[in-house]
Amino acid sequence: LLAEVLSASFPVVAAVNGHAFAGGLLLALCADYRVFRGDRGFLCMNEVDMKPDPGEAAPGRFAHADRKLMAIIHYKAPHEDRAHMLRTMILEGQRFAGPDALRSGLVDRLAEENRVLLEAQELAAQ
Repeated sequence: LLAEVLSASFPVVAAVNGHAFAGGLLLALCADYRVFRGDRGFLCMNEVDMKPDPGEAAPGRFAHADRKLMAIIHYKAPHEDRAHMLRTMILEGQRFAGPDALRSGLVDRLAEENRVLLEAQELAAQ
């Protein structure tokens, strides 16, 4: 699915109406534009907060998600400052709420509670 979104022949707009972490964040980052509900939710790669049980094969699972995110970073974020911010998100599990997500470039617009999908549709129509 991520590859399909990345290679779409038309602009893709993600409407994020709450938390987006791990796979949800990966999918949102594949989109060309992201509209995020500014008063609720956060964006993060939460694998750093998840402690696998000893002997569990989870580190490989987490590394797989991080490799996907790094590939998206290099494809979608050629500017070093954004790539650095996303690497920090992976390594430290930093969470971004609405205003910080907008300021950092993770999202393109903030929307109010009932306007996320409408704002995304308006952006797509431009």
